[in-house]
Amino acid sequence: MSVLFNDTELNKYIHVLNGFTSRSGVDWDPQLLEIGNTARGSIFQETTYRAKEIPMPFEINGNIEKNYNDLMRVLNVDKPQPLIFGDTPNKVYYAVPSGGLDLEEVLYYGSGTITWLIPDGVAHSVAEKTAENYGSNQITLENNGTESVPI
Repeated sequence: MSVLFNDTELNKYIHVLNGFTSRSGVDWDPQLLEIGNTARGSIFQETTYRAKEIPMPFEINGNIEKNYNDLMRVLNVDKPQPLIFGDTPNKVYYAVPSGGLDLEEVLYYGSGTITWLIPDGVAHSVAEKTAENYGSNQITLENNGTESVPI
């Protein structure tokens, strides 16, 4: 599977293991207001979501030292960067690698896991929409996502 991070194809250095999916759901966090001792239940206030993590198992073959060093250079970022997985090419996450790779190595083969931290917890569409109003005061845009988007 293709993995594009910070405009670099990671498949030059690693191969994502079979069975991986980027379809990791949002970490929902419903907020409730607890009411006095005599009332039953709670009052629902809102639902938010938190940052999420997507663990991506990989293998590395051949010149492990070179591929590992090149991979480390790509992953060394100081803010979230675009991350696009080949199984969902119409979505982009803004991610940073989190934790260590914990690379296990045997001769010319290694394996590990990159954990992608998605601070805003959602995927964004890569589609761009344009519209012209031709003198009208109204433009209708279709948003197929789950989040509102400022125009």
